[in-house]
Amino acid sequence: MGSIEEESQPSFKKKKIEPEQGWSDRPRDFVRLILGKLPWSERLRVSLVCKTWKECFHEIQNTQEFLPWLMSYRWHATDDGRVDSICKLADPFEQKCYTVEEATKGADQRGIFVGAEPCASSHGWVLLSKATSGVKHLFLYSPFTDEVIRFPELVTGFKDKASFSLNPTSSDCVVIALSIQEHEKLEIKTCHPGDESWKSFEFSGEYYFICDVGYADGSFYVTFSNGKLGAFNIKQQEWKLLWDLRSEPSPNSPPPVHEDTYIYLVAAFNGDIILSCCRSVCLPCASYRFDLSKGKRVIVEREAMEKQVIFRGCTSFSAFSVPAEGNARESAGKINYFYYNTNTPWSIYCNCIDSRRYQRPCKGYEWMEKDDLRRIWIQPPFQRIMRASDLLQSGSKPNSEDKSS
Repeated sequence: MGSIEEESQPSFKKKKIEPEQGWSDRPRDFVRLILGKLPWSERLRVSLVCKTWKECFHEIQNTQEFLPWLMSYRWHATDDGRVDSICKLADPFEQKCYTVEEATKGADQRGIFVGAEPCASSHGWVLLSKATSGVKHLFLYSPFTDEVIRFPELVTGFKDKASFSLNPTSSDCVVIALSIQEHEKLEIKTCHPGDESWKSFEFSGEYYFICDVGYADGSFYVTFSNGKLGAFNIKQQEWKLLWDLRSEPSPNSPPPVHEDTYIYLVAAFNGDIILSCCRSVCLPCASYRFDLSKGKRVIVEREAMEKQVIFRGCTSFSAFSVPAEGNARESAGKINYFYYNTNTPWSIYCNCIDSRRYQRPCKGYEWMEKDDLRRIWIQPPFQRIMRASDLLQSGSKPNSEDKSS
């Protein structure tokens, strides 16, 4: 008999097990592809997965979301010394409302918010001002990070204004406070986050009521009720009077501006300085562009206005513009504004510059429900989320509070 060959035995050799690939190990192109298909609010949440995803979040260029959000709020002191705090954010792109806070907090946490008025907003931060017993308190608040940065106290001046500079490409931030002193002198104070005192400057001249203040390209621009426009250069710490309507030559100039006209200043997204002249906050505005190279105002070009959308708040709130792209395209060439202190504070009106139509619903915000909260425009930090630690100067004494607790 021939021998029978043994059946080959099954191999029990241990196979090498590849480690499971984590989210942080995904190719960056793959991560950017996923994040790029999400709206900004969802993209922000997903970026918290890991450091790599957070880095990819900042690498994605925004091409769809340009309309500002609305911040709704109420800070009310209770009988027991605490504060009822409500803060919400409304996203016009997703048509959703997010609750930042709705709770009763101690006066040590939210007391400074009671009675505070908004001055300006930029890239996720809002500058608020509160006056008590002849002292003014200025502080920055971010509803996106729930942080507060306080500044040294100021003595209140006659008809004072405040604003701040913030650029997503740099963490350098400057707060400016302006007031009219005796003999119509202009007083300017500046302070960086973390500074323990303000720098003071005084400039002589006939300066009346301060209409508006806005930041653009390294300078704060200021308009006055007597038709003057000036600029304070932050780096050089110099003040320059740019325009006086009373000395403006009449030939080849735009129609004259009446002395009782309120001159809103718009720091446009493209670096232009736009002057909106209104004899009443409820009436249509005549808009001009101030030509910095020629030192005079010119009729704003229709093409230039059609490339942007202007957002204006109350008379104490700085105006700004966004590109007429993405979800802002339908509002091209319009000035959007609303009043939070009227009988219908939740209605948002749109003033068409070219046709002098006004009080029309603002595109992108019709879905919002009415409530009893006050509202302001706020620009989300689409390009970069800056925390208090980013704004505080290195070497300065920290003066911030984390309100996440």
